[in-house]
Amino acid sequence: DTKSVVIVTDCHPTILSRTTVGEEEDGAVMYIGPDSLALVQHNPIQSHMTSVFQSKKQAEGHIKMVDFCTGSGVQALCALLSLERVDAGATAVCVDVNDRALRFTRFNALLNGIESNRIYTVKADLISGSLLEPRDKVNCVRVDQQDGSISSIYDLLVNGFQSHKKHSNRFPSAPFDLILANPPFIPTPEADRDSISENISKRYGLFSSGGASGEDVLRSIIIMSGRLLTPENGMLAIVSEFMNPPVTQQSAEAHDELNLQLLDKLCHWWEGDLTEYKVNTSAKPAKGRGILFTNEFPVSSTTYAARRADDEAEYKVWIQNLEACGIYRVSPGQLYIKTGSPRKERGSDCKLDVQSKLVPQDKELGSIWTPYNYKAILYTGKEWDQLN
Repeated sequence: DTKSVVIVTDCHPTILSRTTVGEEEDGAVMYIGPDSLALVQHNPIQSHMTSVFQSKKQAEGHIKMVDFCTGSGVQALCALLSLERVDAGATAVCVDVNDRALRFTRFNALLNGIESNRIYTVKADLISGSLLEPRDKVNCVRVDQQDGSISSIYDLLVNGFQSHKKHSNRFPSAPFDLILANPPFIPTPEADRDSISENISKRYGLFSSGGASGEDVLRSIIIMSGRLLTPENGMLAIVSEFMNPPVTQQSAEAHDELNLQLLDKLCHWWEGDLTEYKVNTSAKPAKGRGILFTNEFPVSSTTYAARRADDEAEYKVWIQNLEACGIYRVSPGQLYIKTGSPRKERGSDCKLDVQSKLVPQDKELGSIWTPYNYKAILYTGKEWDQLN
């Protein structure tokens, strides 16, 4: 059986001609794009939730998930609705820096018949790890700032919080079975460089700009996830653009130093230090194994800059930023990490083993993100099943 999901969100910036919406809003919310649908359409998450549900059923528990950078809530809501008949008690914590996004998420939950005790919205800055005070005082989690045990989004997700309201629902806390994320990933030039950079920055709202490197939010999510997931059979699923992805062995770039740089970076982030996120903990990340799926042929930095720039002056700014960040190629992709013992260690102390899989190019069906690209869906499903 299939069930329709109705999502209300903002239009594409091309239609809006901007990413701002009113003077009191933090900015527009991510439209439903191909990356919004990528995790929903590909099989690893469904396969994982089936596995988790079987173990939860035996233990009489329910699936708990976090959706970082939730936007309209599309990832979390689709996951909850897919579980509706088998685990009606599954819950999701949806995190975003934008009040407007959190309102859309709660509205879309109601629109799709999801009870308020199954979805919780939290305003937080993932780059700093800070909890933020929501403008909307209704149905958004607010933590007493005098509670010294909760000073960051990580603390909240680990410890939960005690509500003073009668008959309040229990806030889901770690360990989580599934973490979803569609973080802002565009390597946007810093706005304070010049007027051209400032104009570029205005075109890219909170939902799209991932900092100069494109990796600011991605890095934070991976560092936290290794400690938030259940140490066995938990999953992190991320859809993003990835900088300097591996390339095919037949490529002239296959043996350059960049080819393993991203995989090493992912492992380093997984074991990263939480102190910069206002967290004082000795918690170690779980061991894990995973697959980074990217396109067989990533685009070069020059092609990427040309696609983003509106004119020659902007192109120069984009190129300067990409070169300054050491970005030479870019690919859309999906990252899946499953907690548990790695198949083979990358090093004696390495907690994470990530493989690279290049999704074959198809001229008619498109790339890994193209909606209804059944060949890409079959490929990612097959490779994920083999890993497990």
